[in-house]
Amino acid sequence: MVSYIVRSIHGLLKSRFGKDKGFAEDDVMMLDPAAGTLTFVLRAIREALSELDTRGLRGLVPSYIERHILQQFFAFELLIVPYIIGHLRVSMALEREWDYEFKENERFQFYLTNTLEMREPKQETIFPELTKEGQEAKRVKEKVPILVVLGNPPYSVSSENKSEFIEKLMADYKREVKKERNIQPLSDDYIKFIRFAHWKISQTGKGIFGYITNNSYLSGIIHRGMRKELLSTFDEIYILNLHGSSRIGEKTPEGGKDENVFDIQQGVAIAIYVKLEKPLKEKNVRYADVWGLRDVKYKYLRKNDVTSTDWLVLEPKEPQYFFVPKDFALQDEYDEFWRVTDIFKVYSSGVKTHRDHFVVGFTREEITQRLKVFTGNLSDEFVKKSLNIRLVAK
Repeated sequence: MVSYIVRSIHGLLKSRFGKDKGFAEDDVMMLDPAAGTLTFVLRAIREALSELDTRGLRGLVPSYIERHILQQFFAFELLIVPYIIGHLRVSMALEREWDYEFKENERFQFYLTNTLEMREPKQETIFPELTKEGQEAKRVKEKVPILVVLGNPPYSVSSENKSEFIEKLMADYKREVKKERNIQPLSDDYIKFIRFAHWKISQTGKGIFGYITNNSYLSGIIHRGMRKELLSTFDEIYILNLHGSSRIGEKTPEGGKDENVFDIQQGVAIAIYVKLEKPLKEKNVRYADVWGLRDVKYKYLRKNDVTSTDWLVLEPKEPQYFFVPKDFALQDEYDEFWRVTDIFKVYSSGVKTHRDHFVVGFTREEITQRLKVFTGNLSDEFVKKSLNIRLVAK
């Protein structure tokens, strides 16, 4: 997955933005906003340095690392362990593979921060370095003209990221569906990271972002406003659907086994979005499927990029703007029939488990304790916070 995304972006930088050396071009600024241990960043660095090597410019690599890689490639991570490992990995790679010697106080610009927040970092008295870290991350978020955003953001439908900054941005994706009963799927972390990349590229005025994510937003009805907003900003969109959903029991078109590229239930997709400096009159949306066993998918991704993929051209139309192929030949006939809500005047969404964290436990004692807190003479505010419940019924 990593090589497909990085190679594709490297090529698009050349063909769409006149960056003859791709990632190795001096003014290309790149960001991985959910970097983990810097897997995507390391692949991009290797792509950039290999570009110089193939041009017979290996002697320029040390100065190039100093003035470009260490100055214009950025990454964010929220968790301390992958943050530490990431710093070690990039240092070892540059030293061992490219004979680079780090100078005193020189570092890769990998920052410990919550990408989806924009508040001023607190002044840390015990670890003042963390304050500096937060300030530098905020500078990158606000002021650095990032041309490329890439990575594999986290998935979490019950997102804890609810800062004023990201919620304000998310309002654009929710505008079309705000009257719907349940728009919770739009609050998944991976969608918030898509929105962050969308905002960052818009801030620069041009650029590319490429992610591998949950694929439910490609066809989800509740995601139609999100797709509309993406179409309004980006000129070229490439969707490589890797499928693999065990939730819906996906099989190949021939009926064979279809495996996920990750050890998760939800299907995934690679998406690459390109915003040109001079917008196109007609949006180009291209789509392709990759089916089969995990090893087959890995092999395909190692060998291909956007230039070698056999794309199907999509024409997303209102009101759904689907990012998957759809056959609307019988749409008019379908629309003539009664709506389910016309047939059933009284209806609901059925039984749902919205509070599993409250009503499910491993022991009788912990459930009993929660119920005592819930039914006791404590304030509603205390009960809501201690049990993580939105509404408290007395």
